[in-house]
Amino acid sequence: LFTIEPEFELDPKTFEFGDVRKGQNIERKLLLRQLRQEPVEITKIDVGSTLKEALEIVYEKRPDNEWAVPGKPEYWLTARLLPGVRVGEFRAYPRIFTNVARLDQGLGVGVTANIGSFYTMTPDAMIRIPKATPGQQNIAMATVKSEQSISLENITLDIEGLVAELVPAQDANTVTIRIDADPSIKPG
Repeated sequence: LFTIEPEFELDPKTFEFGDVRKGQNIERKLLLRQLRQEPVEITKIDVGSTLKEALEIVYEKRPDNEWAVPGKPEYWLTARLLPGVRVGEFRAYPRIFTNVARLDQGLGVGVTANIGSFYTMTPDAMIRIPKATPGQQNIAMATVKSEQSISLENITLDIEGLVAELVPAQDANTVTIRIDADPSIKPG
């Protein structure tokens, strides 16, 4: 049994945004502090290809006179949620790459947030649409409720044979999206 002394520490250990309104310009910082004598350098940060529209993390080396221990560099890592972040629970584990040989796959750091909006949609996604018969109505529906009056002008689908229709509700804060089958589609 042996113990590996860490080369650096993160303070805090994760980027925790808490409750955030979509579109709010907010950032969180972590401090990477070198612990051993061997120099630690950040070489890159990878948020992953699926998160590039939702999350950005940049880093900068702190000035020497701000280091807790002379000769042991420190870095600020700053995470920002971008306009492409989806409403709902957000969890990501981007990787920090350094010159530390034993961490050649990078070190994952957690990012969490609960992204809210001025509206809710129930259900929050219409991912699975069942097989339809020509002209079938109400294949799928979603209700959008807003904190204030809402008006949707147009909705389109990229799925051949399906048509989206906006159905006004009795109050100005609600709109229903209804998916119907085009009467000219082939069965199935």
